[in-house]
Amino acid sequence: MYEPREDSYLLKKHIKDYARGDVLEIGTGSGILAKETSNYSEKVIAVDLDKEAIKYAIKHSNNPNISYLYSDMFQNVKSKYDLIICNPPYLPTNEKAPDTALDGGKKGWEWSEKFLSQANNFLKTDGKILFLFSSLTNKDKIDELIFKYGFESKKIDEEKLFFEKLYVYLLEKTRLTKELESKKITNISYFSKGRRGVVWKAKWKHKDVIIKSTNPNSTAFNRIQNEINILNRLNKQFNNKNIAKGLSPKILFHGDNYFAYAFIDGIFFQDYIKKEKKMRIKKVLNKLFDKLYALDEFRLNKCEMTRPIKHILIENNTPYLIDFERAVFTENPKNVSQFVQFLLSKNILHLLENKGFKIDKERVRNVVIIYKKNINKKDLYCIKKCFK
Repeated sequence: MYEPREDSYLLKKHIKDYARGDVLEIGTGSGILAKETSNYSEKVIAVDLDKEAIKYAIKHSNNPNISYLYSDMFQNVKSKYDLIICNPPYLPTNEKAPDTALDGGKKGWEWSEKFLSQANNFLKTDGKILFLFSSLTNKDKIDELIFKYGFESKKIDEEKLFFEKLYVYLLEKTRLTKELESKKITNISYFSKGRRGVVWKAKWKHKDVIIKSTNPNSTAFNRIQNEINILNRLNKQFNNKNIAKGLSPKILFHGDNYFAYAFIDGIFFQDYIKKEKKMRIKKVLNKLFDKLYALDEFRLNKCEMTRPIKHILIENNTPYLIDFERAVFTENPKNVSQFVQFLLSKNILHLLENKGFKIDKERVRNVVIIYKKNINKKDLYCIKKCFK
């Protein structure tokens, strides 16, 4: 059982300011924080994985507002709470002297990540989390995880000890998280991040969706709204055409700084080349050229095709183009020509040649020059023939 120490007392100082309604404490230990919380709230659920700690806490508490529960973190927890209190184990694993009350994982933050990845599902929309951690856990990593799982943080206290510094954070759901939850979006979790956008994976109507939002660190202006406008125009233009599947994501819903589309369970183009045989790669290349030609004909330049490492996904041998945040309408679109440039780059060309493609680089370049002068299907066909 974890005996009260400096971290417990530091966290205890702030309970009176935030405890209200229904409160959940994860990792109650001796029960000292649950007892303090019960003075200011209607109901407290205090959980711990250590059965002996639960017995001790029950024995030393006679407050009917507190219910003690054996649970591995949120495993046996139900409902949503106004406040969640967590003083997690935050020290890196010590194999010579193992102690589950202190063991935060191999690097010290793994336990905290597990907590943060699940906490949203048990926190009311306007709920708060009192969360303590140590400088020994890696503060930058904790800050990263807080953002990753849809929270914003405010440091409300810190204490310098001999060998570490303790931090008390107040966590709340971000504005985006709250808005998405109001639309019945669940299981929101970080997926990836670019310079201008952040991508989240979530559940909507029992289906996996991708939600793309503005990167708060980006200085680019209005990129998400630009992408929404572009995708809507593309979907309207190609809605009833065979080329539409995979040409661009179809927006399911959107807000001022985000939009959602169906999750594409695919792999990146470069990985597809490594994995598949020549015949399938050739078919995918032909489909890609057709989609990029459609963009050229529509006079929309995607602006990502010279290095579309993460902008093409292949699902069930169908290529999908994603990320249109930089796309612009122009009389001189370069989607096909830029993609050819990518295919002739050293690494991609090497992969294609290893799969049996015989590519005359000089011939390809000459055909592309002709295609660029007068974008048409005849010259597109000539480009396709170069990749055989």
